[in-house]
Amino acid sequence: MNEDTKHSDDNMNFFQRLIASIFGAHDDEAEKKRLLRQIAKNLSKTHSKFYKYGSDEVLVPYAKLFYDIYKTVAAAQAMFQSIENPNVLKMLVINTVLTDRQIELVDLLSETSITERAQKLSVAELDAEIKKLLEQFDASFENDTIAKADVLYSCIVAMQNFCKYDYFFMLRKFCSGLKERNFDTAPVFSPISGEYIIDDLKDFITVAWPVVMIEADWKAVMALFKAAKGFEPVPLSAWNKLISRLKTLRNAQVFEMMIKLTSKNPFYEASIKVPNEHIFDTYLEKIKAEATQTVKKLVQQQKNSRITSLVQQLFGSESVSCLKGYSESVSALFQRKSFDGYTFSQPLNYMKQFLIDYVKRDIRLFTDLVLVRGKWTTISLATPMSDAYNALISLSDTITQFDNGLSDESPAGSKLKMLAARADRDKESHNIIKTQLRDINNQARLYLVNGTQNLVIFGKQTRSLLNDYTSNSGSLIINWKELERFAETPIQEQCEDIYKHIYVFVSLMQNYIGK
Repeated sequence: MNEDTKHSDDNMNFFQRLIASIFGAHDDEAEKKRLLRQIAKNLSKTHSKFYKYGSDEVLVPYAKLFYDIYKTVAAAQAMFQSIENPNVLKMLVINTVLTDRQIELVDLLSETSITERAQKLSVAELDAEIKKLLEQFDASFENDTIAKADVLYSCIVAMQNFCKYDYFFMLRKFCSGLKERNFDTAPVFSPISGEYIIDDLKDFITVAWPVVMIEADWKAVMALFKAAKGFEPVPLSAWNKLISRLKTLRNAQVFEMMIKLTSKNPFYEASIKVPNEHIFDTYLEKIKAEATQTVKKLVQQQKNSRITSLVQQLFGSESVSCLKGYSESVSALFQRKSFDGYTFSQPLNYMKQFLIDYVKRDIRLFTDLVLVRGKWTTISLATPMSDAYNALISLSDTITQFDNGLSDESPAGSKLKMLAARADRDKESHNIIKTQLRDINNQARLYLVNGTQNLVIFGKQTRSLLNDYTSNSGSLIINWKELERFAETPIQEQCEDIYKHIYVFVSLMQNYIGK
């Protein structure tokens, strides 16, 4: 570089510095250092003596402060750490604010109490009683009571978070020989580099400042623990003294300034979240949900018991399985994939078995007698019974075709299983199988409805024939005497047996398709 060029560059640097000084331009790093120096001055004015800026050391008074805090909360820390279920503290607070009547209602709405009363009441009566008790329980709470419980629990959460902070871990950095919760011998602390505790300090203020910031009645908190545990986890006087000390440190921003200096970040801002718990809404919903679910469970148990009894009466066994495609075993395959499966497989099995066992046997013999050999006063009177019988015979064949169409060998059945196999990873397959299962189940339900309706018609006609026969009126059939000679079983016995079986079977179907 020649002399003229060097002289030109020097002039340029001079003018750049001159312009920067005139227009206020500044170097970011220099500004950062300036801010840090100012923070260090502000920290020194607090006279905390926790930190030495020049060497970035955290000093012994800082360790002694935390040791004092550790001693103060040690018993509380052990207590909180021993509580494994967080609901214990919630229930501790809730039970504190419940009235005697509310406690009584909670007991009446428990699963044990509801189950016991189910032995004396019908399900309908029990359901009505539980709904009434729930209304009383809900109306018994005032907003002030709920707010009081929520505030009290929020304070306990703040206290728990503060006490469970790992003071021992931080203090061992100042004294490696420190023993956990052993305060018999005063430890000897040594200064350490700020970088070793910066993260610990950041964590500390997130749990310390909430106990300072929260609107708390610490006397009520300690009284609650004393009533429940038999002792104050922290003596109230010691706790209030600690809170006062923390308030002073927070107001002076001592720890925040230490973090800024140690991290060399003058713009650091702590994110503090003060607990604002709402436990009562959840508690009330839980009581309501559990009571309602218990009643539903009892209703389902009663329904299952009724179904079992009806199936036993009809088929002499609790296990009925005559369908292979639309079956419970195949349904389980879809249910494992979180689909509804074949929701009417059980009742359709019963329908098919009833058609095979009874309609095609006993009812067929009866219709051969009264519809073929019987002389009706008018043909129109026989039509409803004849149509219902023919529909039932046709339905039996239809259900067989429907079931075969869903077998492993059928195109529809194999396609459904293929779609189910890839439904987890293929949204289109998932949607297709969901739609097809819905359509299949709707069809199965239609068979059940049609079959039940025709059985009801046939049953009513049988009842009318029984009345006509026993009264000897001849308003429907005029040749009963003649039919008696062809009947393998007495006519009255046949009518009563058919009507009874149809009544039992329709009662069974009503559990699945309603009335």
